[in-house]
Amino acid sequence: MNATIYRVKTGMMMLLLGLPFFLQAQQIDSGKSQVEFSVSNMGIFTVNGTMSGMHGDVVFDASNPDGASFDVCIRPETIDTDNSRRDRHLRSEDFFHVEKYPEVCIVSERISSTSEGFLLTGFVT
Repeated sequence: MNATIYRVKTGMMMLLLGLPFFLQAQQIDSGKSQVEFSVSNMGIFTVNGTMSGMHGDVVFDASNPDGASFDVCIRPETIDTDNSRRDRHLRSEDFFHVEKYPEVCIVSERISSTSEGFLLTGFVT
């Protein structure tokens, strides 16, 4: 699943989903799923990485986004940017604080169609 962070508010996240969806209902296969991300550092360089262990449920029908729902979690302790020192720092209290917050979850509140794909509005915990 490719997702681009569109806007983040306190306790709420909006994702722009640019996918040709054909799912009706699907439970995520944790062993085969991962989140891929890219972070630009002031335009100087880009850090790419992954997180694995995603689990949860997705219900989606592109012809009926109002009936869609996402309840998905990921374990930030699995972060991998191909730099072990940076990964340890990202797991620390400065960023994800994985000892206190072992999962990052998003639960959808609303999904709507846009000209670029789909917009997911939901809560991040």
